[in-house]
Amino acid sequence: MFRNIDFFQIKSFQIAALCALFLASWAPSVRALTITGFQDGNNYQFIFSGAVDTTGATQFGLRSGSALLDPSTDQIFLGAPGSQIRSDLYLLVGAFTSFGTGFTSLPSSSTGDRVGLRILNGNPIVALPENYVSGAAISGSSTFTNRNTTFLGITPGTYLYDLPNDTITLQILDTAQPAAVPLPAGVWLFGTALAGLGFVHRRARHKSF
Repeated sequence: MFRNIDFFQIKSFQIAALCALFLASWAPSVRALTITGFQDGNNYQFIFSGAVDTTGATQFGLRSGSALLDPSTDQIFLGAPGSQIRSDLYLLVGAFTSFGTGFTSLPSSSTGDRVGLRILNGNPIVALPENYVSGAAISGSSTFTNRNTTFLGITPGTYLYDLPNDTITLQILDTAQPAAVPLPAGVWLFGTALAGLGFVHRRARHKSF
């Protein structure tokens, strides 16, 4: 079916479009919300990013307060510097897994949005930025200076918290943050091949004049 196709008749902008579409197909989409804690030198840092699908989730009021970590009462609130940051609360489904036994610690610095997990009046909840729109990207961080998992009383492991149509991941490490995974080499090779095809096409057109 491809015998009558002359690839040299493909216009440059079409080749560029093919490259863009292919690389875009490998570009990471907004993932489910993941919270990762890791050792950063003498400090312990939490970072988070992703999006939350709140479809079908029951809203459970608002919270106004500061970022804090209190494993003994199953509370972790991160990001958004300030003492009276408001958050929308949503009920989680299923059991809430405790992540440690330590007492209250306050971060030395925080950035970005506010997110949190806790038990409130026996109800497992997730806190999201006020007026959160389902599927919107959120991110932020909180740093605890001169702290580690032992001092904070948090237990390394991966913890999953479910909404009706989404899962939030809390990953607590007692090591440094792992390096990001690069795109597969084949992606760049294929993109390079497409770009090369465009170059050959342009040379062929130039010689035809």
